[in-house]
Amino acid sequence: MKMINSKKGVSEIVVTIILIGIGIGAVAVVGALVNNMLSGKMKETTSCSGIYDQVKINKEYTCYTGNDITKKYNLTFSIGLGDIEIEGLKIAIKANGTVKSFDLTNDPKIISGIQMSNGTTSVYIPKSNEGFSYLITNLDYAPDSIAIAPVREGKLCQESDSMVEIVSCIYSRYS
Repeated sequence: MKMINSKKGVSEIVVTIILIGIGIGAVAVVGALVNNMLSGKMKETTSCSGIYDQVKINKEYTCYTGNDITKKYNLTFSIGLGDIEIEGLKIAIKANGTVKSFDLTNDPKIISGIQMSNGTTSVYIPKSNEGFSYLITNLDYAPDSIAIAPVREGKLCQESDSMVEIVSCIYSRYS
């Protein structure tokens, strides 16, 4: 009888060790899953951090031309980058309740309705510590506002700058 009792005691110890091992394994699997999810979210969050004051509209060089007779308006604006690199830029122009947007990248390409202010039809974004001026043509209404949002590491970031109450170039310093 002593033999049976000692075998039972050994099997309870083995079962306890197995349960502890399963518990440790489950904690390790859950920890790995949580770590992967958090590191993905952290990368997504950090891709846009610290760039909002680095992508700016130069308000001194932003104005429109056109009039109510021709019903066609052009918007001239300038964008400058600080000491950062971005992959693209979304530009949104609001005019009379409608929004017209443009997606610019590092690669020069022709986009209907927008050109470089020097007349070049292939448009692209500035590099680090550069600035470019652009011309958006044939707007149906005088532009009310402009907003820009950078693209970094494949993610469209929040709006980094905007300007409301765009003035006519007749009244701006740019003219």
